[in-house]
This record gives sequence, C-alpha cells and structure tokens, in this order.
Amino acid sequence: MAVTGYFLAAGCSPQESAAPPALLSAEEGRYSFLFIFEESTPIEETSTYTNEVLDKAMKKDLLYGSTITTQAEKFGLEVESYPVIVIMDSREIVLKAYSEKEALAFLEEQ
Repeated sequence: MAVTGYFLAAGCSPQESAAPPALLSAEEGRYSFLFIFEESTPIEETSTYTNEVLDKAMKKDLLYGSTITTQAEKFGLEVESYPVIVIMDSREIVLKAYSEKEALAFLEEQ
C-alpha cells in the first residue's frame, strides 16, 4: 500500500519530527500511533478516543501498532494540550493531532 503524502503538524519543530525509534512503524505504508492523555482522564474516555482512530486505521490496513501513555516526557515530546495523537511512519512523526477529527481526516487521505 503506497503512502500518498506526508504531513507535519503545525507546531512540530524539525527535531520533534524525529520519533522515538522504538515507536516507529517497522512496515512501510503502515503507521504507529502514540496516544498521550492526562493522568486524570477516565479510562472510558481514553477507550472511546483511541478506539475510533484505531478502528479507522485497521479498516484501511494502516495500523502497525499503538501505545497509550500519560508520560509525554518519557518519549521526549512536547505537548501543547491533551489528549494528543502522534502518528509515525517508518522514519518520523507525520502528524501530531490534538483532536481525533484531525487524526481521522489524515487516515481518510491515506
């Protein structure tokens, strides 16, 4: 499956487009997802938020893997607000989305 384009989210600095190597997709044309929430986010909310995005990625055969965390600093990422979805290909961060609508729109374009 070919990737038709790459997008860097507004506010991503060039150094921030370098994703943690362990989180990158190992398959060309598929994406890894990092969901970052505040510690106080109820589990029901995290489930609803992640399920919608991951369901779309699976239906389009774009999902390589996903990680859910409350520790953005562990991955060396700056976060403007929560929740955030970081989508990575096999080389870098291609999108840092602050809404599920933004992440879903990106997946729809692929």
